[in-house]
Amino acid sequence: MVLNNYVHLFEFFCKDYLNSLPTNVREKLGVEDVETFCSEVRPGFTRLLSTYQNDKESFEKLVTELGKNLYRSNLSVAFVIDAINEIIFKVVNFINTEHLPRELIGEFLSFLKDFPNLIALGYIEESLPEKKKLAVLKLNDEKDGKVLTHYSTLKGIVEGKEVPYGEEECPFKKFFKTLSFQIACQKLNLCGEIKKAHRSIHLYIELFKNCFIKRKFLTGYIVLVTLYFFLEKLAELVSSVNATKKNISLEDIVSFLIENSEEEIALLVVDPSEVAFINKVFGYSAGDTIFKFLEEELSELVGKDEKHGVVKCSYGAVCAVSTEDKLRYEIIFQDLKKKFKERFKSYPVEMDISGFLIKFPPQLKAEKKEILNAIRFVIRESKKDPSKLLVVDLKELSSSQKLKIFRNINEELTEKLFYGNIKLALQGIYDLKRERISHYEVLFRLTDEKGRIIPAYEFIDMIYELRLIHLLDLAVLRKVLENVDTFKGKNLFINLSPRTFKVPSVLSEIKEITKELKRRGLNFGFEITEQAAVEDYDVLVEFISEMDVPVSIDDFGTGYSSFSQFVNLVEAVPIKFLKIDGSYVKKITSSHQAENIVKTVNSMAHSLNLKTIGEFAENEAIVGKLRELSVDYAQGYFFSKPEIVV
Repeated sequence: MVLNNYVHLFEFFCKDYLNSLPTNVREKLGVEDVETFCSEVRPGFTRLLSTYQNDKESFEKLVTELGKNLYRSNLSVAFVIDAINEIIFKVVNFINTEHLPRELIGEFLSFLKDFPNLIALGYIEESLPEKKKLAVLKLNDEKDGKVLTHYSTLKGIVEGKEVPYGEEECPFKKFFKTLSFQIACQKLNLCGEIKKAHRSIHLYIELFKNCFIKRKFLTGYIVLVTLYFFLEKLAELVSSVNATKKNISLEDIVSFLIENSEEEIALLVVDPSEVAFINKVFGYSAGDTIFKFLEEELSELVGKDEKHGVVKCSYGAVCAVSTEDKLRYEIIFQDLKKKFKERFKSYPVEMDISGFLIKFPPQLKAEKKEILNAIRFVIRESKKDPSKLLVVDLKELSSSQKLKIFRNINEELTEKLFYGNIKLALQGIYDLKRERISHYEVLFRLTDEKGRIIPAYEFIDMIYELRLIHLLDLAVLRKVLENVDTFKGKNLFINLSPRTFKVPSVLSEIKEITKELKRRGLNFGFEITEQAAVEDYDVLVEFISEMDVPVSIDDFGTGYSSFSQFVNLVEAVPIKFLKIDGSYVKKITSSHQAENIVKTVNSMAHSLNLKTIGEFAENEAIVGKLRELSVDYAQGYFFSKPEIVV
């Protein structure tokens, strides 16, 4: 070849091209000194030229490897192709102006003809494993997720294998149709977007396959870049849906069932007992273990496909949805109960499950609110005899007299809270050192039609079950604002529940009331449970920082947070008091374990410069023990009962 006689010109064109690039681009290429760089890579060019003439297969491998190196350098293929074209132009122009042999042009163009294509092949081979690795990281615990099978398909195409499946046979499509996935993606309103992304992926896989078979690697890589976009988008969407599957509410399931009631659907709800106690004793992760066990076992018993779905409901149960009418639910329930008791028999309390099955008739015509009321009613009924599975049909349940009574109570309770028909009481928090009341907790009371106080135990659980607690928090604050002059001169702490932080409209009004109370000179702070501090940490920190009011942490010791989490909270917001959970305080004189827990929590709080309050200080013995342990304050009937103020 004539070209062999002009290899020395390589350094000339190398320097000419590199010197034309901006300094930052040369740095990205790893070129510190142009002259040294061109001198060092010249042997590589000579080797390329030699293999091109003598061994085409080795030449292709070398150029492909060069493409891989360029990809690892984060250079776009467009930049590389542009560089090749520019060099070709300069070389051809130089040959013409210097009157060099005309054969040089033909040989040079022939030499570089396949360069862009083979470099693109290097980009394809190097990008595939990297993109799959990123997808695995993005999907977290879904490492064997169905999204990743598309990368295996692409790998098979590159390795010369047949595409394992088309869109209809794709494992992801079957995964997408599972009920649990459908419920979660409908909640996020992402089902249509996921379908569109998946369809696009298979379209581009087919285009890529055609390009690769025809050795059009450059076009194939351009197709692949678009394909990566859709794969990454699908991975993000699936990751969002999988995260949502862990926080599905009964409302979400009911919404799904109402919109997809072409055939009879059964909703099986399994509710484990003693989870709150287990969280207190062993920590929140122990509760997670219980729910994970129930999910896995119920999935085995019921199935997890297009006809069945098992999810953990956010209200504290495991829900199974099924369109299979041949399942023997009573046997499934008893089998699960037996396995559950055996698995957790070593726990310090007797573990059990209650459950109910609701049958949704085809083409159900009912309001979502009515169905949810029915479900809440069934939840209460199922706990009366946990040994049996309560089975109800929505068609028959609608005429139930018990349900009508329950519905009336629900509506009456909602109306009282919505319109603020409540009374407020104050209970003093006693300073054990100064022996006087330091501040007050604001408590609410309800009255019946004759004006008599209804005992709190008769309705407080129902307020939580009916998810009305945010309305209660708002009603209390409105009542305080209406009667602000009555409360002036007293230091108050007002309760806010975890749910309130999840309702933006309510939280927004609470912020406005808080600002107005401060403007009108009321001395107050908020009492927030440890659960809220953990579950709604970011929202809580933002709220307290914006409102700038003191905080008292209630129910501390229920096992929701770690010490490090709590320290982070103390550093972020002005926590003043820490209430030691009353379930420990009232046992402090009869249980060494309870005494040690109170002692530990008290010591931890003091190390963080927090004052402690012992709840349920009901008699002199408990108060004496609290003093002995250096607890700062006490609250309970021994000092004062709640007194209605307004």
